[in-house]
Amino acid sequence: MALLELCEVPYFSCDRLVVCIDRHAESVARDTLVKDLGWIGFSLTTLDDFSDGAELTSDKWLFMDMET
Repeated sequence: MALLELCEVPYFSCDRLVVCIDRHAESVARDTLVKDLGWIGFSLTTLDDFSDGAELTSDKWLFMDMET
């Protein structure tokens, strides 16, 4: 919640928040976190928008984003 509030501060002026979740974390904890973040508006994503058109997925991280 604190990160979402910081996105509203004019100094940062973020219109999108991306979080990284360790794919190798304990599966129940990881899945619960993904579900909880989904409830508040995050969805699974890739970093394609930041890669000049190259497809980016990670074996180490799950990426979730949300427009703020």
